[in-house]
Amino acid sequence: MRDEPTLSAAPFRGSECSLLMTDSTGLKTADQDVGGRVVSLDGVRYGILDSGGTSWRLGTVNPLWMQHMPTVSRPEDDELAALEKDGILLSRRDTLTPHLAVMCCGQGMVWPGMGRELYDNFPAARDAMDRLAACANWDVLALMDEPDVETIGLTRWQQPYLFLLEFAQWSLYRSLGLKPSLICGHSLGELIALCLAGVYSPEVCWYILETRSNHMADLEAKSTRDTGMLAVYAGEDVLAEVRQTWPDLYVSNYNTPKQFILSGPRDILMQARRVLRKKHYPAVMLNVTLAFHHPSMRVLRDLSYRRLSALEMHAPSTLLLSCVTTGFYPDDEADICRYIVDLDEHSVRWVECVRNMWQRDGIRHFLELGPQDTLCGLVTENEPRALCMASSARGHECENMRCTLAKLFSLGHLSYDAVRTASALLGKKQFPSAAVESPSQAPCSVEHQETGTSGESSRTEKVTLELLGKASGRDPSEIRLGMDLRFDLSLRSSSFPRLIEEAEKELHVSVDFEDLLQVVTVGDLMRIFAGKTGEKIAGSGLGRPALGAPLRRPFLARTSAAQAGDVPAECPLNPTRRNMVLSPGSTIGVYGIQDGLAAALLSSILPEGMNLLLPESFPLTADRARGTECQVLTLCVPGAPLQGCLAGRSIVDMMLVGGPSVENMSGEDRKLFCRELVRVQCHLLAVVQTGSAIRQGSLVPALAAAAAEAGVRLLHIRCHGESASWPDLELGDLFAREICCGETTPVDWYPSGEVELLPQNLLDDADASPRVFPDSHPAGRISAKYISTCSQYSAAAQPSLRGTGFTDSGDRRIPETFLLSSGLDSAMMLMPWLEPIGFTDVHFRDPLGVRDGQVREAEILTDVGPWLRHDLSMVRMCHFSLSARDLTGNGRMKNGRTVYSYGKVIMGGPVSTIPPLWGDETAGMSGEPQDWESWYARRGIGAPWHLLSHVQILPGHVLTADLGASPAIALSGVWNYSNQLSAVEAILQGARMAFDFDPPEVGGPYCLSMIGFIRYGGAACHGPWRISLKRLWDAAGVVRYDAQAVSAAGQCFVSVNHLEFDSLPPLAGDKADRS
Repeated sequence: MRDEPTLSAAPFRGSECSLLMTDSTGLKTADQDVGGRVVSLDGVRYGILDSGGTSWRLGTVNPLWMQHMPTVSRPEDDELAALEKDGILLSRRDTLTPHLAVMCCGQGMVWPGMGRELYDNFPAARDAMDRLAACANWDVLALMDEPDVETIGLTRWQQPYLFLLEFAQWSLYRSLGLKPSLICGHSLGELIALCLAGVYSPEVCWYILETRSNHMADLEAKSTRDTGMLAVYAGEDVLAEVRQTWPDLYVSNYNTPKQFILSGPRDILMQARRVLRKKHYPAVMLNVTLAFHHPSMRVLRDLSYRRLSALEMHAPSTLLLSCVTTGFYPDDEADICRYIVDLDEHSVRWVECVRNMWQRDGIRHFLELGPQDTLCGLVTENEPRALCMASSARGHECENMRCTLAKLFSLGHLSYDAVRTASALLGKKQFPSAAVESPSQAPCSVEHQETGTSGESSRTEKVTLELLGKASGRDPSEIRLGMDLRFDLSLRSSSFPRLIEEAEKELHVSVDFEDLLQVVTVGDLMRIFAGKTGEKIAGSGLGRPALGAPLRRPFLARTSAAQAGDVPAECPLNPTRRNMVLSPGSTIGVYGIQDGLAAALLSSILPEGMNLLLPESFPLTADRARGTECQVLTLCVPGAPLQGCLAGRSIVDMMLVGGPSVENMSGEDRKLFCRELVRVQCHLLAVVQTGSAIRQGSLVPALAAAAAEAGVRLLHIRCHGESASWPDLELGDLFAREICCGETTPVDWYPSGEVELLPQNLLDDADASPRVFPDSHPAGRISAKYISTCSQYSAAAQPSLRGTGFTDSGDRRIPETFLLSSGLDSAMMLMPWLEPIGFTDVHFRDPLGVRDGQVREAEILTDVGPWLRHDLSMVRMCHFSLSARDLTGNGRMKNGRTVYSYGKVIMGGPVSTIPPLWGDETAGMSGEPQDWESWYARRGIGAPWHLLSHVQILPGHVLTADLGASPAIALSGVWNYSNQLSAVEAILQGARMAFDFDPPEVGGPYCLSMIGFIRYGGAACHGPWRISLKRLWDAAGVVRYDAQAVSAAGQCFVSVNHLEFDSLPPLAGDKADRS
């Protein structure tokens, strides 16, 4: 009989326990022996058990595991199997750990709510999901709240959803020390596997899958369902017979020896299905509109390759298997891109993959990432001896993950040291709290907001805070009135039924569902529970918006100092005032400020290639800088005072300071420091205060006076609340905007919900920005990531519109380049410290027209994504969507809006030279001259828009022409972008000429649907200019061109990839301007 071990306290999540067992004959964890250790983390216990010189690994989800431990020190296999049934997994540490492969599943079996339990119960997975959510301009986490399986099964949503889930699972495993021998993916899963293997970053992977799912969704929407896919469950002999009988069919997937998927013409697939079923072979038509992994997907190749080749990629850090070649991915970036684009149009050879992993690579254990165990089943059918583990199971997500973690640890695939580190980090994790006690930052109290204080309202507050604290895992004392339930407390719609049920029980109230739809903040919920439902509550509430709807949440509030008792207003901001004192190669000095805060503030500036002077004790900022194109230098020796930190430096363009170094300066020190700033030719001194330093009001004004006397501009920022909890990129964008456009000092920054604000629109500077101006009624408050602007098109105000031709409805056509110009100007207003260097993934729908005597109003919503390395430069993608007011038949405005164009403006540093798409092989070639003057006349295009002359058609479907004068497409002077957009307009005219002078194989009509890439060269080129277009695709009702504009000196200053025209009508509306 075995003595029971005794514990002073039960293990708890995140705790480390050293257990002492009194029976030396059985397994034990004993301090007096080798030193047994057990860590409890996220519902799983990980232990190292020592007995009689033998060490064991323990992984268990059974809280009563000690009661089931064997009574002998060397249990037999049947005892270990019995323990496993009780959720206790043991294995000897001296046994060799078999090789493990991680498998990423592709599209297929998704289910509503997948990932929700993972997000709620595993902090490492939650952090990974939040990281991806920060990349998108829509509420990615809302995918977990979508109840309709048909919706999340759509390509548009399924691809990013799978990446969200699988990246979270992978991040959890990696945080516990998982190091697989090999990574692979099935179909779409290979794109995710590339990220996990280190080929590209999660942000780049998100960009790839987001744009890819959009593109594929467009293809599906345009599909005529001529092709399809058929799953067949039969052997290789049947497969050979099928291919012989129907040679037009293609095998897209070799999943197992007895399961394959055919693709091809839908009518032939239906014939094969009938024949196979008559022979009693299961054959199922898949619910898809396209034939994936089929040669017809060649339509994706050119744009995919161009997009991939522009992104930063690295050699895989872990062996990465290709499911097409069944070999390993190469290290060369160009070869990696070719492997990826081959995936769409070639067969998935999963049978060979499993065989090679088992026989060639010695893989014995397989771990599947994804919502179910689909790949585990395929592996087992191919190799029954394989040990497979799934990361999720429908309805048992948390339970399944814990069991898998326990098993992985017992098998030796997780590291005990990594588990201990994760446990220690979890124990130290602190929730954000206010650093300054002020009414706007104090813990929320409903009495502060209402007219009186009563015991009932106090009870409502107490119960509400306790319920929210329980649901969010926070201390109720840290919850404040302005906190957003969804974003600040991470509460999703699935959390609210139980919360409301408990509140009704505790407070004896009845909550109306309609009232809940307007709830946004903690204060809103308190008012509902207190019965104050008649008050207006701003925001979108808990009602679920349409999936993919733009996310308009201001993370930071920017205000000027207000008089006591006044409600502060947001500071006016003039985005057309571009006074950027920094440029690539500028030198920035940092001193006295917190390391993490400095890294966040500089996050939007460093990627432009600055020189950074840092004290030696700034590891976070130094790491952030080294990940960009910055050069990091040592600012001064440790302990040097602020006034002496610039010794030995000749030029410092900006100084960022804060902390005690500023607060403790004497008057003489301030003067000495400002003289040093003058000596190093410093243009800007940025002082950032946090915490208690904000209350010391006389120090910075004295420094400001000294700086003004020295002629140095001072920017004074006061960060209220806990700045460490703010998104880094939000802080960085706001700081860069202050440097470039800020006209107020001091300025106060508050986290969202910390302070009630009066709205303040952007300043309207018509002289600097006559084309685009601030929206007087924006869809959301201006933030560091979002801006809402307007544009107006009128033939009276813009006489050049009178010569642009006509739409099918007889309206004057607004050129697509006008829409591009509006999107461009909005992006520059959002990020005025960066320069536009091109466009990508621009889509067009119905042509936009305007009648004489009419003003056509358009709204442009613009938001910005994270930094990416694109075409060897660090850039930010600004997504814009341009919509115009709908019109009645007689031209009167209606309330609705229609989106006419959307895409991304590429913003970065100064524009560099770009290589031509092809050489000057057309020089000296004689082609067939075309009557371009008659073409303009037939189109009703006036002389100012006759951009092309001497048009020729050359062999190989090439059009060349001379580019003449440019009309007023874009703003000149301030934006300096007229020449490039004029060249784009000329290229569009050339493409439309090509339809008439060199018609495609399939007759029209055709309409412009998208432009894959537009890139701009360096300094403006001078004429004469010449454009050339090449038709690269003419099939399946799609015609594509690549084009370039070259100056007289041979410099390419505009290149266009993937200029696409569709024979189908555009997505919005019935009419299209036919080419």
